[in-house]
Amino acid sequence: MSRIGATATRAAVIVGLVGVLSGLAYCYGRGSKELAAVSGPTIVELEELGHLAAMRVHIADILVVEDARWKGAWLIKGDALLAVDMRQVTIVDKDESTHQATIVLPIPQVIQPRVDHQKTCTWDVKKTTWIPGLFLPDGSNVLRDAAMQQAQLAIENAANSEENIDQACLRTSTLIQRFYEMVGWRVEIRWEDR
Repeated sequence: MSRIGATATRAAVIVGLVGVLSGLAYCYGRGSKELAAVSGPTIVELEELGHLAAMRVHIADILVVEDARWKGAWLIKGDALLAVDMRQVTIVDKDESTHQATIVLPIPQVIQPRVDHQKTCTWDVKKTTWIPGLFLPDGSNVLRDAAMQQAQLAIENAANSEENIDQACLRTSTLIQRFYEMVGWRVEIRWEDR
């Protein structure tokens, strides 16, 4: 097939896909409003969302770790997701006539904290004892492994700050409320006690 023919085929496929998607969006938009307006929020719909990721938090910190022979410092960079476990949602009030509902959500939790090893760097590692380690392996590698485990926990703890949790709550509430507004429901979000 020639270059022009391949380009024309790709263009035809793209135009066809756009047409199909537009048709589906139109049909869904017409039919789903009546259906959703009748049923409103349901536990099944909300549970299907699984862990609803509210935001990604980026962390940078300095970590100092030492043992009996070594002391090291690392510039740690990483991130974590804050997500709401929608499988624990409850609907405490739902009025079909006024299209209003109250949903109680669990507090966002930190999931998938990770150290970004490409951006994390060793600041300094030095021996803290004068005793020679003639028959001992190089302890700096053991120290670095311990530091990376502590870095993972440090990222999780930093991401779990009250400010980050509040921001994740706000984003999740806004997302769910806007979603149900599109189908004619007013949803109030409440959060479980921290």
